[in-house]
Amino acid sequence: MADYGGYLESVEEIPEPHAFTAHVRIGDEVQTVLFEEHEHAQGSAARDNNMRAAVVHVIADAAVSVLVIAGVTCVCVRMALDGPARRHSRSLRDCSWSFGLIRDTGAICSI
Repeated sequence: MADYGGYLESVEEIPEPHAFTAHVRIGDEVQTVLFEEHEHAQGSAARDNNMRAAVVHVIADAAVSVLVIAGVTCVCVRMALDGPARRHSRSLRDCSWSFGLIRDTGAICSI
């Protein structure tokens, strides 16, 4: 082992599959420690869960976008089919609801 200040590094190459014996000296005592590499995961345990989560996240975002566009399209079609009087009453109702929502949310989120 070579001393590099804050850490030790092996001067010999560690053989694959990283199975080796280290002799650790603490004071006058020498302890033998056996290092064995475990088999790498196979099948479902070897999957990259971060990548899987990113893919699911992107798919969910795309689905939400498609549903929002479909909802806005439905509202536009419905408003186009309604008469002018019904459109105005619906607009007043929506404005009243929006004002109440903004007022209630503002009371909760006041800075």
